[in-house]
Amino acid sequence: MKIAILGAGFTGLSAALKLAQAGHQVTVFESEPQVGGLAGGFKYPSWEWTLEKFYHHWFLSDKFVHNMARELHQQVLNITPETNIYIKSRILPIDSPASLLRFPYLSMVDKLRTSAVLAFLKLSSTEKPFEGKLALPWIKKWMGRGATKIIWDPLFEGKFGNLKNEVTLPWFWGRIKKRSKTLCYPEGGIAGFAQKIAGAVEKAGGKILLNSEVTSLRQKANSLQLTAYGSKRSAVSGQLVFDKVIVTLPTPVFTKITPSLPKAYVKKISSIPHLTAQNLILVLEKPFLKGSYWLNINEPGFPFLLLAEHTNFMDPKHYGGDHILYIGNYLPDGHPYQS
Repeated sequence: MKIAILGAGFTGLSAALKLAQAGHQVTVFESEPQVGGLAGGFKYPSWEWTLEKFYHHWFLSDKFVHNMARELHQQVLNITPETNIYIKSRILPIDSPASLLRFPYLSMVDKLRTSAVLAFLKLSSTEKPFEGKLALPWIKKWMGRGATKIIWDPLFEGKFGNLKNEVTLPWFWGRIKKRSKTLCYPEGGIAGFAQKIAGAVEKAGGKILLNSEVTSLRQKANSLQLTAYGSKRSAVSGQLVFDKVIVTLPTPVFTKITPSLPKAYVKKISSIPHLTAQNLILVLEKPFLKGSYWLNINEPGFPFLLLAEHTNFMDPKHYGGDHILYIGNYLPDGHPYQS
């Protein structure tokens, strides 16, 4: 079967590898000059490893990517870095039962309630009991007003903005369930791992066309016809026919290139609200945070959501001795930072 995959992020690359290994004729189209999608990266001449444009790490529970790493003989480092929160001008740990009990801004009752509820969520094997419920009201009911106000509401506000009260409880359960103190990172960088997957796709007989933008996707009899334009290096241009097409593009791009989709379907998927991930990378001569890798900002009104000092997670020696700090934020459409 001839299969086209639009987008060479990890979803597209993973699908391409499995399908190529199963004997299908797979072609991946990527408009950017490199694979990786949001996990794509760059590398300064003095660096040994690549760095992602957006901060990334894996959890121990991310079984699929760990299995793929083993399949491709990719070394993965397991590290337990410091993860803290910034609150009332202090940096404090709150990532274990012991640190939660020492946390100075909650009553003992709220600490015990919060610990018990987090343990309950961690031990729950399925999201089914939580379906149909919203996260923040449930958190307030079971963890208490104090924990909600001090810990959870600022995090939801920073991550979701005006949509915070629409976040469902299964999402929150999933975040707690999969989270582990030990974090994982592939040796050489996640962007480098994406390149390794791309190499495996090509070795299995698949094609990856970079600098190749698909501008149209239409149904034609029992097949799908796409129109692609690429650079001279991509060696693709014009109309191509495939049996199946897998689309991993953002919804606005998908609906733009598929004008024949039912209007009701387009309206439905286009009505899903989105936030923009904004990320600033600082390459510094010395550390910015004292030991912390991940620092959530729990101060209302703060101009960004988190700091992630990558080189407090991975050794600076892999980046020529540079110290790398991510400043992360989530923005609604029309935010002044986007102008």
